Amino acid sequence: MVTKNPSLPTQNESRVRALQQFTQPLTSVQLARRLEVSLSQASRLVRSLAKHGLLKCLNPQSRQNRLYWLTDKGRDAQLSGGPNKALEAIVHDFPEINWPQYGWTCNRHRESVIKALTRPLPPPRIKRTALQKNPDLRMSNGNCREVVRDMRRRGIVRPVELPGQPHPAYQLTDESLHYQRLLQQADWSVRR
Repeated sequence: MVTKNPSLPTQNESRVRALQQFTQPLTSVQLARRLEVSLSQASRLVRSLAKHGLLKCLNPQSRQNRLYWLTDKGRDAQLSGGPNKALEAIVHDFPEINWPQYGWTCNRHRESVIKALTRPLPPPRIKRTALQKNPDLRMSNGNCREVVRDMRRRGIVRPVELPGQPHPAYQLTDESLHYQRLLQQADWSVRR
């Protein structure tokens, strides 16, 4: 006879906990970080929530970094709060965002570059700043230049000339400042 361990959450409790983390669109990787679970567990939770009509994919054409957000049914379920009926309403107020492009930025190197660009920086300084913020990051100067080049093509960064500097520095565009804020908030877990 198998006895149930009361300290382990049931599948339904895990779904409720996962649903509560959706204060903004998230990838499975971001959800795994917030819940402090493995990527495979977070992916299973996302598939289950989507199957029940609580989440929808905002960039279904993407093969990686799929971004999920609440459906109307998901918002209602989030507000009902499962076992905790006293949840306050979460405000879902976002500027106009190009969600497929934001999903593209939800990659370890790209998000590290965006988080590092708090002021105009040349690629070597971007890399150093990213490594200071995330010591586990593995990024070469070549990786950083390639990421910056791709971001420039997509309109996420723009070059700026700094006095006395032979090479251009890069800064975020207005739209990508919203990406930076969302990426930073994606790291914040919601404890309820």
